[in-house]
Amino acid sequence: MHGLSEVVRDAARNFEQEIAENPEELTISGNGFFSMNKSFAATLFGVVLTYFLLIYQQKDQKADLAKVSNEQQAGFLTLTRQIEELAKRLNETLGGCATA
Repeated sequence: MHGLSEVVRDAARNFEQEIAENPEELTISGNGFFSMNKSFAATLFGVVLTYFLLIYQQKDQKADLAKVSNEQQAGFLTLTRQIEELAKRLNETLGGCATA
């Protein structure tokens, strides 16, 4: 067991030394399918952040659009009531003139 911990400790020291000597060449590989370095990670972070901001703005615009739609609908209902009241008064006035 003691021999294994020494091997792991030596591997960790070698890895730490490689990173200290060549920080720009540090890459992470996914079993050879891809490799990721600092530049790629920064680009990926930027893309994800941009996507998140666009989705957030769209969600915000939908909420604003719903609010405007509700306000328009309330204004339309108020206008409809006012027209109905005006028509009722007009009918009452015309009805009163016809009997006179």
